[in-house]
Amino acid sequence: MKKVILLLVDSLMPDILENCLQQRTVPALQFLVERGRYWSNCITSFPTMTASVDCSLLTGAYPNVHRVPGLVWYDPKEKEIISYGNGWKCVSKLGLSNCAKNVLYNLNEKHLSKQVSTIFEELAMRGKTSASINTMVHRGVKKHRVQLPFLLDLTTNKIPFS
Repeated sequence: MKKVILLLVDSLMPDILENCLQQRTVPALQFLVERGRYWSNCITSFPTMTASVDCSLLTGAYPNVHRVPGLVWYDPKEKEIISYGNGWKCVSKLGLSNCAKNVLYNLNEKHLSKQVSTIFEELAMRGKTSASINTMVHRGVKKHRVQLPFLLDLTTNKIPFS
């Protein structure tokens, strides 16, 4: 069975990547491009914010369907501003614990609509294994407990992820 690696590089524009490939300054990406598939003419969803775009890429749905409208947004039901970390000023205003919990737990378990499936959930339903390394969207059928490094755990007030 062939393996699939979906590599998401936030904000990497094709002209920059192609220039680096020509200059041979990105050997790992060169290896993947030469042995895999590369598309330079993709169009992103709007708004072009990491959280909403990653949700669209990993669910195949637009923000109005997956329900994550941006990196920072207002939730009228909860009457709160949701932030997944839009700079230190925003994080300091809303609180590190709050933003960390939104990124590490709420995005996948509360904010991302249960009416859409992630690629990880779809693959699991077909008996395929998958993994998510360092992506905001990682919801799958198997639940994993978030384990933070000791200092981050201390600074986020030992967030209860449940």
